[in-house]
Amino acid sequence: MNYTHMTLLAFIAKKLKATVKYVETRSENIASGTHNNERVFYVKVAANKEGVVKAIDVKAIDNCGAYPRYEPAGAVIWSQVTPGIYGVKNVRVRFVQVTTNKGPTGPVRGYSRLQHNFMWERVMDMLARRLGLDPAEVRLRNFIRKEEMPYKGPSYAIYDGGDYVGAFRKLLDALDYAKWRKEQEEARKTGRYIGIGFSSVIDSGANNFGQVKIINRDFPVSGNSEAAMVMVDQVGNIVARIGATDTGQSHATTMAQIVAEVFDVDPSEVQVEMGFDTLSGVWAQHSGAYASRSAVLAGSAIYMAAVRLRDKMIKIASHLLNESPSNLEVRGKRIVSKSSGKEVSFDRIATVAWSDVMFLPEGMEPGLVSHYVYRPDFIYNLPDEKNRINNTLTYSYTMHGTVVEVDPETMTVKILKHVVVSDPGVMINPLVVEGQELGATMHGISAALYEDLVYDAEGVLLSSTFYDYMPIGAKEMPTVELLHSVTRSTSSMLGVRGIGEGGGGPIGSIVNAVEDALTPLGLRLRRSHINSAELYGMLSSHPGGS
Repeated sequence: MNYTHMTLLAFIAKKLKATVKYVETRSENIASGTHNNERVFYVKVAANKEGVVKAIDVKAIDNCGAYPRYEPAGAVIWSQVTPGIYGVKNVRVRFVQVTTNKGPTGPVRGYSRLQHNFMWERVMDMLARRLGLDPAEVRLRNFIRKEEMPYKGPSYAIYDGGDYVGAFRKLLDALDYAKWRKEQEEARKTGRYIGIGFSSVIDSGANNFGQVKIINRDFPVSGNSEAAMVMVDQVGNIVARIGATDTGQSHATTMAQIVAEVFDVDPSEVQVEMGFDTLSGVWAQHSGAYASRSAVLAGSAIYMAAVRLRDKMIKIASHLLNESPSNLEVRGKRIVSKSSGKEVSFDRIATVAWSDVMFLPEGMEPGLVSHYVYRPDFIYNLPDEKNRINNTLTYSYTMHGTVVEVDPETMTVKILKHVVVSDPGVMINPLVVEGQELGATMHGISAALYEDLVYDAEGVLLSSTFYDYMPIGAKEMPTVELLHSVTRSTSSMLGVRGIGEGGGGPIGSIVNAVEDALTPLGLRLRRSHINSAELYGMLSSHPGGS
């Protein structure tokens, strides 16, 4: 993936045979940095009178902007989670991508899936309205059941466990759904517009690059390796390195905990270094922190490196103590005999391994360094006869419930309550997980209510400053109640799931809630962004509107 400015700079530098510097303004960045894919859906749904979806036919027209980068992969990556979290087996999707004079697109938190999740959640609400059913009940009737896990979807995705029904019922309880329905009814009698909306989203993580074969059959079908190194230095300090880099995800905290658990030490005693290069650092071909892969892949790599090193240290201790390895265990920075109580410190083992090498077991390589390149089990990741493939390892899901009030005078939206229930799998560090989930929630709320790229009829970007393009801040962020409904991942070594992106979770719940609030006015929403001026215009042009 490249930026046009980089290409242009290289071209100018080559022509001028001189160094060229590019200083980008905020307006230039907003106009030509990275936008999310704009997508229009045309959807047909076949359902029975109970609201159970039997089939769905989708045509998706994807606008990738002016300069394709990773495209057209962005148009098709959502095939990883084609049915969403609903048990729909009969699916037809036609992908179309166009280039336009709008800004170029690239991966954004929940790349390609947030539009897809929004489509499913709008379908569920529209179906409920058409049939006169409760939108919560329609979702409960369509969720994949936990007894079906691991669930193989129509695109060959294999969902790695979960209890969607249980998580959604937990959401309903935490949201006080029945109470808000009663309050909504009473509020309408006094001219107040309160609405309730849901979104139940899924986001694939730790991809294996299989999706790129959809656009180029000569591309590799797998790419899920990750590297790590764990070392005990000459004085017994534990040092770990991973190929993934940290951009605020607290990798050092998480990886230190994994290593610390293997060696039975406090995480503060593990020094974690991040990043890779092909000369001196640890790396695999696909090293990196993209695709919500760090805990799943880098975590597994560093765990295996730590276990391998621990086992070597136990063998050295066995030789020094004249004890069977099976009778030894790690306690703190010591290796202790479970029967005799004899022990040897990490310091002593490190001295022998690095310096006093004559005391090593016969044939053992000196040093205490363990390098491990992890690759997942690809038993379910090979294409079938129809070239279907399980594109990713983990499928984290999140349920959002939103209560809003819309001011009939200004059509501004206020979030009264927002509840999130997620399943991140095993939580290595709950605070880190919650930070990621709250960040994803904030990102989705901002997309639904604040951030909007507005063009005029000539294709000129009108919202090119932070005065016009307003990202959400702490002041605008509502209080969020965050809960968990944890099931262990069936495809991840550590039982964790990739949770960094969020799949645009709140977008669907907010739009559904706003439309629910405006039901007495007969307004129907089609966009994923709520614009008060646009709502006011819709109200004015609507029969009976003011």
